[in-house]
Amino acid sequence: MDRVRREIPFPVAFFLVWACQLPLWLIGGLVWGLAMAFLFGWHLIGALINGFAWGVEMQIIVAPLLATGMAWRRSATITVRDPATFRQAIDKLCRELRLIVIAESPDEFVLAPKWVLIRFRLQEAVVSLGDGVAKVTASAFFVSRLRKQLEKTLAAASVKRPPSPAGTSP
Repeated sequence: MDRVRREIPFPVAFFLVWACQLPLWLIGGLVWGLAMAFLFGWHLIGALINGFAWGVEMQIIVAPLLATGMAWRRSATITVRDPATFRQAIDKLCRELRLIVIAESPDEFVLAPKWVLIRFRLQEAVVSLGDGVAKVTASAFFVSRLRKQLEKTLAAASVKRPPSPAGTSP
């Protein structure tokens, strides 16, 4: 696997995520306006204008918050007691969080959501192992959940490991 993974610069990632939300908020506002017109008897033109205004407001207020959380990449470290169980822990983590391994090497795994229409690099999480420490890098929304679940699965995997025969080391 390519050891040098270039991250998308934050301003570029932020703008891309923010811009992709624009049609979603505007269409949502227009649907809301149509619902108000047909369900509650609002005038159609006034309801559509209010729906459009709602979409613009959401793009100004909410979209930057969501874009920041999706574009900002954070890292966390986890102590790995038994590197031999690391791959099993990654497999269990993928099952529990509905992820797949899209690229791997002996010391690095790239995880992505299992069910997506379009796969973006911003959705990926990178887990790398080195010197008894695993480094998890993912979006700000996802990194703490991924870290907690990986710690839990590593702890469970190290407990379930069969004991070594007497006189031998693991």
